[in-house]
Amino acid sequence: MAPEAHSHASAATACPFAHSGKPSPHGWCPAQATDSRSPCPAINSMANHGYISRDGRSISTWQLIRALKRVYALTWPFATFLVVVGLIIIGHYNLFRGVDLIELARHGRVEHNASLVHDDALTEAADADGEKKIIMAPTNVNQDLVEQMFSDPLLYANCTPSFDNDHDVTPSSEPSSAGSDTTLDGASSSGSLTASVADEDMFARKQAEFETDLCIPTMDFADLARHRVRRQAECGPTGKIHQEIARGEMAIILNAWGVDRLGKLPLPTPSTRPKLGAPVSWLREWLGSERLPEEWFDSLESGAERRVTGLMDTVKMSKSIKLRAEQIVADAAAAANKESK
Repeated sequence: MAPEAHSHASAATACPFAHSGKPSPHGWCPAQATDSRSPCPAINSMANHGYISRDGRSISTWQLIRALKRVYALTWPFATFLVVVGLIIIGHYNLFRGVDLIELARHGRVEHNASLVHDDALTEAADADGEKKIIMAPTNVNQDLVEQMFSDPLLYANCTPSFDNDHDVTPSSEPSSAGSDTTLDGASSSGSLTASVADEDMFARKQAEFETDLCIPTMDFADLARHRVRRQAECGPTGKIHQEIARGEMAIILNAWGVDRLGKLPLPTPSTRPKLGAPVSWLREWLGSERLPEEWFDSLESGAERRVTGLMDTVKMSKSIKLRAEQIVADAAAAANKESK
């Protein structure tokens, strides 16, 4: 339940209405009417939890770097790179002056169309003097897009067995009615972007298993590639740089939140247990409510050691997403060409 309307203008990072189920100055509180927010769920979540100013205004470069390092376990160099380069791209050249989060909504800079959970920016003509207007992208989450993304049956096709449950759950790879197999990484080998009746039945069964704690649905790079292709098809093409930004945003989270075959978060040191993907429930809460998942929040607040994510980790994950997306598009084109003959 959302708290009653109030102001964060003088609250800094503390908020009497914030709650997390446990005493903490970083409990979650959604943005209020006077708060400044961006189209980025990672940054908005940090504001909603008070790791940066809750009103989203006059946030220093150092505050952003420190928060990214702490909240998402990024390396210092990577967090610094993201903040400094991002501020320069949006035209915020004075790194000693605080930034309002709404500045990140300047369309065509860091922000881009074909977002997974945000509407595209509306295009506008030049003003009366012929000057090009600054277009600001929507910062509110479109819950219909959230629902569309997380009602995807293939997200539930292969569940990670729950690590606190003794049941032996074997990931399913049942063929769909179209004859294409759902692979272990969650992608359809046919490249199809739509779900069949068999997929829907599988979704219902896997969702029931999830609700009884028999498995943990996860989203991996292949699932993400499928949804990136879907949004590109719905919204139209974007530039290569913005495609790279879009992949990189989620690559960071898949690296940070990817669970292994035991359903556990990555160890601080390299693990021989492969990561299967980030829990669907975590991503839905993060993207839909701009709130940190409870398990991650607990590890953050307890000071538990976490494996950090650096630039090269993100580049590798982003490349995996890109290659899978290209394969999906190629498979779909080949299938369409075959049907036309």
